Amino acid sequence: MTHPPWGQWFESECSRRPSLSSPRGTESWRMAFFQARCVLGLSVLAHPVECIFAACDIPLGSSLGERRSVCPEGLNQTRRTPMRSLARLACVSCLALTTLAAGAQAQPQTADPRLLDADIESAVTDLLKGYALDRYEGDAAGLKRAVHHDAARRLVTDVYWGQPSDEWIRPLAYDLLDAAGAPGDQNKRTDPQNGTDEVAVFDTATVSASAMVEMDRTIELVHAVEFEGEWVIADALVIPKEIAGEASDEDRAQIEQLIRDYVVGFYEIDGDKVQGTCHSGLSKRSVEHAGNGTMGYFRQITFEEIRILGETFNRHFNFNPTSARCEVEIYYADDKHAAAKVLAASWFDYFHIAKVEGEWTIVNIIFEGLPEDQWQG
Repeated sequence: MTHPPWGQWFESECSRRPSLSSPRGTESWRMAFFQARCVLGLSVLAHPVECIFAACDIPLGSSLGERRSVCPEGLNQTRRTPMRSLARLACVSCLALTTLAAGAQAQPQTADPRLLDADIESAVTDLLKGYALDRYEGDAAGLKRAVHHDAARRLVTDVYWGQPSDEWIRPLAYDLLDAAGAPGDQNKRTDPQNGTDEVAVFDTATVSASAMVEMDRTIELVHAVEFEGEWVIADALVIPKEIAGEASDEDRAQIEQLIRDYVVGFYEIDGDKVQGTCHSGLSKRSVEHAGNGTMGYFRQITFEEIRILGETFNRHFNFNPTSARCEVEIYYADDKHAAAKVLAASWFDYFHIAKVEGEWTIVNIIFEGLPEDQWQG
């Protein structure tokens, strides 16, 4: 089956041409983990090892990462992976044999050859550690350098004008960063170097990355992008630590189904289905370059446009709804917030997802298109 060139169609239909990129996606520790299993002679115990990780304490109510191919239904497979470092590797390795003997059913796993781009991982880590330090120092100018001026920073809240309200998504305006260091700033510290600044870079691509920074009072799920040679925060879902509860199995299943409905809606040419997965304040964007390629800017797809895109996209590309690629990976989940990725037929999306009034909804998306030789549909 031949498809019209992605860029040509996207420019003509929506005046948007996604960056041609190749996601190099998965955490660098995976390779280290795989090598460690080999050294220990435990390669065949991949599934029990990961089950033990699932039983380990992951702080702040965050879930394990989940990667699942959910389209078509017959190809469902899940990989569970820890979000953080390999600090518990030795303990887990020792326990793996016990788990196997207890009757855990091992499933074959294939090592994912994709690794984080080391340079991008380092740049994003530096960005987020610097962002945390600026918080503790009350450095408003530093914060505004780290955050794109059109950043989509969001907070799930049930307070409006100081009064209890229904849950809603509060946009955190760029200018609010000027409040850093002001009297009453609870993030400012007298010893800023000792503040919490734990960073996890989940995935890197050509001009975007998905990550998380944990600070003293908050966790921020972040989409970082490269603009004119500098990495900046493009999206964030801000999570006060005191409200981050543990995600249930039902939460994770609902998050996965939401992403599946979003992608399959495109394949089925069902714009209402696609739009129904998204919040009315949706921010879906890609990084583009103009002129000689040095000027970066966002191309945005609005909540209204996402329905139109769902009604037109696959009329041109003709991807098979029953076999087109739809690989979902959940990087973080608590009972109200999630960060995830989907690798679809000809593109990928990084998601920030929130639960509002009991319903999960897609809030922020950063996406990149794939070169045609990487399409699968």
